[in-house]
Amino acid sequence: MVDKLFPPGARIVREMFFFGAMVGFVIGGGLTFFVQYWSDHGELYDVHAGIRVLNPAKEMPPLSSLVSGRLVWFFVLLISSIMVIIIHYASFYRESRSIYLMKRIPNRAELHVRCLTVPLLAIAIGLIIAYVLFLLFVWCYFRYTPEPCLPEQTVPTFWRALL
Repeated sequence: MVDKLFPPGARIVREMFFFGAMVGFVIGGGLTFFVQYWSDHGELYDVHAGIRVLNPAKEMPPLSSLVSGRLVWFFVLLISSIMVIIIHYASFYRESRSIYLMKRIPNRAELHVRCLTVPLLAIAIGLIIAYVLFLLFVWCYFRYTPEPCLPEQTVPTFWRALL
């Protein structure tokens, strides 16, 4: 069943592993935000006699600096998926020239299904994950950062409603 989503001769297991790894990198790259956030969040507190006390003079870094570069793996996934699409189409023009057979098949969409389905599905999954991660970044930042430590910026009312 899965082989109908790939060009003939494609290394299905290798491609599935590749796309799974890329989605994993999108998730892993996004999770580094939380490591950095909790590290910076811990810096907002001073310890006096073994008790953590909020220091309102300290300020949390802006959200934009914390998010910066966290979702770069999505763009790597996007570019590599586009390259895989090109490789899939090119595979029909190599050696056996199977493009001629594909042109004789009554279902004209068969070629595009085999070349586009898996890479576009990987892009869609990566995009959904990146979007959810970004929403989690914003929610976590405004939910757990103490009000006096927020940088001087206007917080959109939309995000305030989510808190």
